[in-house]
Amino acid sequence: MKLVYRGVPYDYNPPQVPIVDSVEVGKYRGATLHFHKLLRAFVQPARDLKYRGVAYHAGAPT
Repeated sequence: MKLVYRGVPYDYNPPQVPIVDSVEVGKYRGATLHFHKLLRAFVQPARDLKYRGVAYHAGAPT
């Protein structure tokens, strides 16, 4: 998917997460909700980041 942020174009490809329908059903404000379950856990990519000059590591441990 092609997106533009502040005039800079970039490609965004969201990860495909496999799900299956669950037998669980709920209600919210009178509407029926059908829940989904993930087939496997989605692992966040590991990144070395910096916020206001302080370095930190986010995501799965290396």
